[in-house]
Amino acid sequence: MTVTWTSGYNIIEAVPFVEWGMEGESQTRSPAGTLTFHQNDMCAPPARTVGWRDPGFIHTGFLKDLWPNSVYTYKLGHKLVNGSYVWSKSYSFKSSPYPGQDSLQRVVVFGDMGKAERDGSNEYKNYQPGSLNTTDQLIKDLKTST
Repeated sequence: MTVTWTSGYNIIEAVPFVEWGMEGESQTRSPAGTLTFHQNDMCAPPARTVGWRDPGFIHTGFLKDLWPNSVYTYKLGHKLVNGSYVWSKSYSFKSSPYPGQDSLQRVVVFGDMGKAERDGSNEYKNYQPGSLNTTDQLIKDLKTST
């Protein structure tokens, strides 16, 4: 299982990790890698001009050797340079089934859907409300399929 999140913490300021385990059992800490990108990394306007937004820092941790068909909980953590911790709320997921097990797997895959502002501020000249429509429909579909 791969867990990716963003934060405002560079690795100089805080060490990112994922704390995880089966429900009710001891937890494991897995380190997370960190990367970012800058305005000069973008190909052209508007990404290099009015469209630029600092992404913060992107962290990725890997949860390995999961037992099949089991519920795991996890939370995201950052250990700050002063020794204190910053935690996310807890999340959970069910690992994939046993090899050969007859089961229904649902996957949502989407890519670059454009951009739009939920508040209608219309910040960019190439406003694409379709991205909001797609996101809203994905949320509705996920709620009705569970």
